[in-house]
Amino acid sequence: MKPAIKAKLEKFFKIALIPFSIILFLIAFFYFVFFERILPNTFVDGVNIGGLTQKEASETLKQKITIPKEIILTEKNKEIKINLEKINLTYNFEETSKNAYLSKKDKNVLDNLKSIYQKTNIRPVFSYNSKLLDQDLEEIKQEIEQKGQKPQAKIENGKVKIINGVPGVIIDKDTITKELEEKFTLLDFSPLSLKTISGNYVLSQEKIKEYEERVNKLLNKKLVIVFENYEKEIKDEEIISLSDYFEKYQKDKIAKTSQEIAQENNRNPQNPVFNFENGIVKEFLPAKDGITVLTDDLTEKIISAFEELENTPQNTITINLPVQKTPPEYKTEDVNTLGIKELVGTGKSKFVGSIPSRVHNIKLASSKFNGILIKPDEVFSFNQILGEVSAQTGYQQAYIIKEGQTVLGDGGGVCQVSTTLFRALLNAGLPIIERQAHAYRVSYYEQDSPPGFDATVFSPSPDLKFKNDTPAYLLMQTKIDLNNKTLIFEIYGTKDNREVYISKPVISNITPPPEDLYIDDPNLPAGQIKQIDWKAWGAKVWFDYKVTKNGEEIINKRFYSNYQPWQAKFLRGTKTQ
Repeated sequence: MKPAIKAKLEKFFKIALIPFSIILFLIAFFYFVFFERILPNTFVDGVNIGGLTQKEASETLKQKITIPKEIILTEKNKEIKINLEKINLTYNFEETSKNAYLSKKDKNVLDNLKSIYQKTNIRPVFSYNSKLLDQDLEEIKQEIEQKGQKPQAKIENGKVKIINGVPGVIIDKDTITKELEEKFTLLDFSPLSLKTISGNYVLSQEKIKEYEERVNKLLNKKLVIVFENYEKEIKDEEIISLSDYFEKYQKDKIAKTSQEIAQENNRNPQNPVFNFENGIVKEFLPAKDGITVLTDDLTEKIISAFEELENTPQNTITINLPVQKTPPEYKTEDVNTLGIKELVGTGKSKFVGSIPSRVHNIKLASSKFNGILIKPDEVFSFNQILGEVSAQTGYQQAYIIKEGQTVLGDGGGVCQVSTTLFRALLNAGLPIIERQAHAYRVSYYEQDSPPGFDATVFSPSPDLKFKNDTPAYLLMQTKIDLNNKTLIFEIYGTKDNREVYISKPVISNITPPPEDLYIDDPNLPAGQIKQIDWKAWGAKVWFDYKVTKNGEEIINKRFYSNYQPWQAKFLRGTKTQ
C-alpha cells in the first residue's frame, strides 16, 4: 500500500473511533440505568410503568387501574349484568410487572434502544372461574334464546298443509366467552353486544311447494308394527307430522315413539304356570321369552319404512318389532302332562264404538272360555260352554239380531266372542264342523278384517263347533284389551306340522241398503227421532280354507256368507201433550 494512502486511512480511523466510543458509552449507560427497571415507554392499559422496578410498577398499577364490579351484556333492548366478583375475576399485577421487565430479555440491543421513543403495551395477567362464568352464560342463554320453529306439515280437511318455519335466536356461549376474555385482556369493561345466531327455518314459496309435493305422497298410507299379539298402526297424519324438510324425518321424535313401544313390549322371562282342577285350567301362564326391544334398530326401521312409503306406490308396510329374546328357566311342557307345549293359533277382533253393556257382555262371555281344555278327538260346542245367556246369568241388554231385526236383547256382543274364536280356529288349522254367518254385515267384525270372517251363535242353534284332531289336549285362553277395544283368543297345544292356507275373500252381488224406514211411535214425543236399526250393504262372500299336514291335504272347505242388504229404521214420535 502506498504510504500516502496508508496515512490517510490511519487518520480516518482515529477520527471515527471517537463517536463509536460515545455510542458504546451511551448503550452501557442505558443498560446501567435500566438494569433492574422496566424499559421506558412501557404501558399497561395506558399506565406508564417505564423506568420503574417490578415492585414500583405493581403498586402503580394497583393504584391507577380500577376493576369494576360488573360488565354489561346487551342484546337488542336488553341489558344483562355479569358480576365480575362472583366469577372471581382478578388481575395479578406482580406477574404483569414481571412480564414487562422480562420482555427486554426477549429483544436484541437495537429493539431495546427503540423503547426510548417507541411505545410498548403489555397485556395484564388475569384469571377467573370458568365454571361460574359458564353458569352465568347458561342463565343468559335460557333468558334470551328463542328456539326457531321448523316448517311443519299436517293434514287439514284431507289435504296437506305446510306451516312455514319461524327464525330463532341462538346464543353461542363459546364466542361470548372469547369476547369477554379479550375485553378482560384489554381491561375494557365497556358493554359487550351479544352476537346471536339466527336459526333460520323460513322457506321460500318454491321450497314450500317442494315440501308439500313430497308429503302428499304419504296421504292414505300407513305403517303397521307387529309382534306376537301386539299391533301398532302409524297412519298418514302421524307420518306426515313426523316429516322434516331439512332431515327428511324427525329422528328424535321417532326415537321417542320407539321408546314408548319398547315400554309396551319389554318383559322379563316368564316361567310357565299350569294349575288344573276338575277338568278346567284355573291358572295358566305359558313360558315366555324375555323381550327387549332394540329401540335403535326400530327407529331406523320406522324411518326406512316411511321413506319406502314415500317413494313407492305401497299403501301399507308391515314391519316386525326388532327384539332380543332371553329364554325362561323352564318350558311349558315341563309343568303339564297333557301335551300343551306352544301357541298353535290366535284370533283377534275389535269392538271400537261398542256401548258399555255390549263391552260388559263380551268380557263375561269370553271369560267362560278361558282355561277350557279340549281332549284329542273331542268335538267342541260353543253354545255348550257358553251356557244360558240372560239377565239371570249376568248379561246386560245390547243390540242383537233377532227375527230379522236389530233389537235390544240380553247378551248383545256374544257373537263378538264366537267370531274371534272362529278366526283362532282358522289360524290353528282345526276342522270346523259348524259355522254360520250373520244375517247382515256387522261393522264391528270389519274393523280389522274383510267381510266373511264372522260367526253368529244363538242357543240352541246356530252353534260354532270344531274338532280337536291334534295328538294332544288343546287349551283356550282369552284376553281382552279395553284400551284398544280388542278381544284375543289363544289356542295352546302341540304343533304337528300342519300348514294353513286361507284365501282372500271373494265379494260379489253387492247390494245397496233399502231406503230408511220411519215408523210412527205414539210413545215418543212428537218430533223426536230414535234410530233402532242401522243400514248395511248386502253381499255374497266366500273364501277357501285348506290345511295340509306333512304334505297331505287334511281340510279343504269353502265358507260362504250371504249378507242381506239391511234397512235403517227410525221411530218417529207422534205423542202430543
